[in-house]
Amino acid sequence: MNNTFSRGRVPADSRISRFSRQVALGLLLAGATVLAISWIAIESAHAGKPKPPPLPAMRYTVQFWQAPNGGRLYGFNDMNNHGQVVGLYLDANGSKRGFVYDPAVDPDTAIDLNTIAAAPAGWRIRAALAINDDGMIVGSLSPSDDTQKLGFLLDLTTGTLVTLPNQGSSLSNGVDINESGDVLANYTRADGSHGAYVYNLPNDSLVDLNVNVFNYDGMRMNNPTSAHDTQVTLQEDDGSAYGMPVRWTRGQGFETIPGKGTQAHAINDAGSVGGGTIYKNGGTVPFRYTTSLEVFSNYTESAWDINSSGDLLGGHAVYQDAWGFLSITSLIDTTDPDAPEFLAYFVNGAMQMNDRLPAVGFGEIVGGIQLPDGVYGFLLTPVPH
Repeated sequence: MNNTFSRGRVPADSRISRFSRQVALGLLLAGATVLAISWIAIESAHAGKPKPPPLPAMRYTVQFWQAPNGGRLYGFNDMNNHGQVVGLYLDANGSKRGFVYDPAVDPDTAIDLNTIAAAPAGWRIRAALAINDDGMIVGSLSPSDDTQKLGFLLDLTTGTLVTLPNQGSSLSNGVDINESGDVLANYTRADGSHGAYVYNLPNDSLVDLNVNVFNYDGMRMNNPTSAHDTQVTLQEDDGSAYGMPVRWTRGQGFETIPGKGTQAHAINDAGSVGGGTIYKNGGTVPFRYTTSLEVFSNYTESAWDINSSGDLLGGHAVYQDAWGFLSITSLIDTTDPDAPEFLAYFVNGAMQMNDRLPAVGFGEIVGGIQLPDGVYGFLLTPVPH
């Protein structure tokens, strides 16, 4: 197999985004039920707008792909604007191992990162948690007994791997990386609490956020812009069932994201945060927060991702301001050879979305699906229709 990683998929307008979330596919796919989806009017300035046309002039083609070495896909953690996906899988022995999927290299199978870069002796690349548009990957290493975790940074183009600062902890992870050389990481303290820091590679400088992190699933970071410095969203451990969602801006500190039971999952370069919040009927609904909480009350699921245009991705739908929530199955190109199988088995497995492709106005989507012969990844690519 040719392991030459291509970056030719990004158009000239330089699409940049940061999103991801680690998901255990066994939990996601087992016992899932088909969720109803509504064309909605949201509780915001969008309410009262004329009903949009039935569907946009695009459709998604389907590409199924598998884990390396006959393993089982376990988590889809990030996708960059080249369609490259990183995550982890379970090998034949049940050990977690990091992967990268690049459809320009092999559209059918992901690649074990341990075949690209050498971890320190006695260690392996356990999980890949984020990839930026320059092909820089962060995640965690572990020894064979899995008693420790150590954050790493891997340059996909050169195969160079370096370890990240661990703040004196035996359990640390590189969680996110932006295009400015900032790495977001977490670590476990001696008392069992979890901390976080932002490490800038070019300046070799580290800023500890001095916060107790609820978990690292909701830790995400964006790129600095002319309007703000690097920003991080995470759940602070405040003793509640979900933690308290906050947005941190370098040089300014923390601000709390409002709402009941609100959980942040992603942040874009505009500083807009996407996630889920508990609505007055007790169900979880998507939200988008920039300076105020915008609640989408008729779609009963969290938003797992948000791109640079403010589009939201749920497990089985995509949202744009011009269209509302659109069922992913309604947008599948039915002439695609893999469409019948996708439509027969897709339930609720969409996990990551990148920036809009200019020609079609929608981004690619990646996720997981249980087919009769095993768990597969899928890549949905929007094309004109």
